[in-house]
Amino acid sequence: MQTQLMFDRMEELRKKEQELEEENRQLKTKLEEVLRLPVLQGGGDPSKADGNKHSQSQPTLQMGYASLSSYS
Repeated sequence: MQTQLMFDRMEELRKKEQELEEENRQLKTKLEEVLRLPVLQGGGDPSKADGNKHSQSQPTLQMGYASLSSYS
């Protein structure tokens, strides 16, 4: 009985992990889109773009990942 409960819990955790992985992929895509906007809006010069503040908040959006390049 207890073994079955543990297997059930493991299955729940696997499903949750898959959901979180998918959410992370979606957030990574969204982050990459946001980080590209300043370059497009500023004519190639990110320092002139209004959206440049997004690149400064990048580390908090990574939520524990070392860098985006490690997942590309």
